[in-house]
Amino acid sequence: MSMKLSFEVWPNGIYEELTTVGVSINSWGDKPITWCVEKVAEYGYKGIDFFFDKFLELTDEEYEKMGDTLGPLVRSKGMEIASLGAHYLTITPK
Repeated sequence: MSMKLSFEVWPNGIYEELTTVGVSINSWGDKPITWCVEKVAEYGYKGIDFFFDKFLELTDEEYEKMGDTLGPLVRSKGMEIASLGAHYLTITPK
């Protein structure tokens, strides 16, 4: 058995008072979801973890399309989705 590393994609500046912790300022929150998948695969990670805000930026149509295409895209890169908003702090309509 081997450990698989997952890269977490955070929104930019989510906790203004915690910017010195790193994750909030070292983010790809301003990049498209597919760009994030491509870059994480390029870096050799075996998983990707999305903070749910990335999906709230999408229109309803884009959200539906992403639901159909994200899994296959991630698998085509030899990765898995480690989690999707597993530690999200607010409730969303989506």
